[in-house]
Amino acid sequence: MVKNNKKWKKRNRKKKLRKMKEAIEKLNKPLTSEDEMMKNTTMKEFKTYVKVQDVNESLGLVFGWGIVCKKDDDHYVDHGDDHIPQEEMLKSVLDFMENSRIVDDMHDYGNHGGVIFSMPMTEEIAKAYGIETETYGWMVGVKPTEELFEKFVSGEYTGFSIGGVLESYTEVDNIDEFYSD
Repeated sequence: MVKNNKKWKKRNRKKKLRKMKEAIEKLNKPLTSEDEMMKNTTMKEFKTYVKVQDVNESLGLVFGWGIVCKKDDDHYVDHGDDHIPQEEMLKSVLDFMENSRIVDDMHDYGNHGGVIFSMPMTEEIAKAYGIETETYGWMVGVKPTEELFEKFVSGEYTGFSIGGVLESYTEVDNIDEFYSD
């Protein structure tokens, strides 16, 4: 028996999108005082913005860092004062690539394309491949819809904005405290 690949992909994408919407709806429900207390101690929303590295007009692709963990020998802290350790980035990217890969437009939770190239670049992976780099994190190549792609081509969009919910996190006054024993 041969599956109709296009129908299967469309059905699978709709299923993944439905699961993502259900998870978002769950997060948007009013919180009870017990939930509020738990959210304040174990969950945190985050958004990070990273500049696009290349727009390939002939293929309709946009390349850049989805997440930066470390840059120029310093642990990278984004505009929201968030830092994602390399090991946590690796776990998050694994989950995203297995279960979603959807590109949205300014966190509208719509389907505006997909992440089709994904390469986590931890210090360990770079060393294993003999790659010398000053930036560690998650490199992505996305294939946005034509409408969204035009925003990258025109320069209206100059980067990727990645968002999510951290299930657990550690607050520190100095990022080096997190890495000290």
